[in-house]
Amino acid sequence: MAGIARQGGNEHLTFSPIVSSVTIGSGLHVHFSLQDLEGRERNSIDGARISVPAGAFLAGILGNLPSLTAFNSPSLISAERYSPPRWTAYFNNLGMMDRRAAIPITRLGSGSPNIHFELRRRTPVPALTWCSVPWSMPESKD
Repeated sequence: MAGIARQGGNEHLTFSPIVSSVTIGSGLHVHFSLQDLEGRERNSIDGARISVPAGAFLAGILGNLPSLTAFNSPSLISAERYSPPRWTAYFNNLGMMDRRAAIPITRLGSGSPNIHFELRRRTPVPALTWCSVPWSMPESKD
């Protein structure tokens, strides 16, 4: 990977979420959608409101966000990403068109079947992020 970076004109390669206290940095976000057993999208009701199953799932994520953040953002430098004025999720909320929200919803319904979940620094193994998010699912699978 370092060779590819050099070919692109970059002297240094890093996977750090932020390398300077004055830069924006980078990170990870997860897109997902909920479907029923027949494969129908269950994120929204008529493309306008969050569905009950999606609301329960998102409430689980928000309720467990401190643990999810600690698990998925374990490095000390990660804390730099979770503070204003960086373009990152530094609030524990769900918000429409809000880049600062942990779960920013850009639109619901047929135009966007995915929900966007911000974790701006992941574990060294991305599969662990995918395992940690479903952990927030409520016991009821209705």
